[in-house]
Parts: sequence; C-alpha cells; structure tokens
Amino acid sequence: MAWLLSAENLTEEQLEAVAERIKGGQPLRPSPAQLQKARAALGLAFSSDPGLTIQERLYLLAGSLFLTPLPGWVAWWSWRESRPRASWQALALTAPATVLFTVLLPAIAFLRM
Repeated sequence: MAWLLSAENLTEEQLEAVAERIKGGQPLRPSPAQLQKARAALGLAFSSDPGLTIQERLYLLAGSLFLTPLPGWVAWWSWRESRPRASWQALALTAPATVLFTVLLPAIAFLRM
C-alpha cells in the first residue's frame, strides 16, 4: 500500500490528490490490479523477497535428492524474476543435488549389476 502511494508510483498531482483524500477521511481501497502491480514492483528487489522457509528448503532438497532435481530447476527458472532470493536458494540446493544425483545414480546402478 505504501508503494502505491509513493512518489515512485504517483505523479506530484496524484500525490496531492491522495493527500486530500486522506485528509478528508476517505478510505483508500486499491484494486486487485493495483495491489498486483505493487507486489510485482516490490518483488523485483532482492531485499524484499523473504526467500524460502526452512520447510520449503527441506522439501526441495529431499525431492531433489530422492526423486529428481527437476522441481528445483523449475522453481529456479520460474522464480528468477518474481522471487529472486527464493530462486537463488532453489538453485543453491538443486545444483549440488543434481551433481550428486548424476554421480550417485549411475554408481548405484553399476554396483547392483
């Protein structure tokens, strides 16, 4: 909400109009489209992305190690613009898991022969 009412989003005239609305006691109810615009604008900053929770990291790592690393790569690719911190965390978990998966899976298959 604060970004929507900032000089980064509004012109000087619009800021004055919003100030008058606030002084007049009118409620500010942004539309869903405006809220989405603000989320997109704030999500592009690395510092505003909270990243993955511990539980999400564990699920991603377990899935990458025991099933396939593909979900981690998909998460990294799909979040790279909207959730940059989460994207890098997914990559940091998935890349080593991919190496282990690529090395260990053939080794286990070879030992079973």
